[in-house]
Amino acid sequence: TVIPGGIKPEEYDWFHMMIGTSEMTRAGSIGLIWAIFGGINIGLPPIMNFGSQYLKDKVVADCAHARKAICLAITEPWAGSDVGNIQTTAE
Repeated sequence: TVIPGGIKPEEYDWFHMMIGTSEMTRAGSIGLIWAIFGGINIGLPPIMNFGSQYLKDKVVADCAHARKAICLAITEPWAGSDVGNIQTTAE
């Protein structure tokens, strides 16, 4: 299997994703861009900044090399977009 441009899947990384994102912007649809590439921009930073070393080792490299996809899944019981100040209860 070869990705367009002659790139082998095991060589595909963050740099290639950035080029792809840049090229996809030519489509003129920000929704398309976010659907394909947005998850890593919002989902990976919390793991990189606040995740345990175990979690970082398990997730970061695979996401950076595009072997895994990631997103930020949250619930907001008090509404708004203040993810840092969310209050939740688990029972």
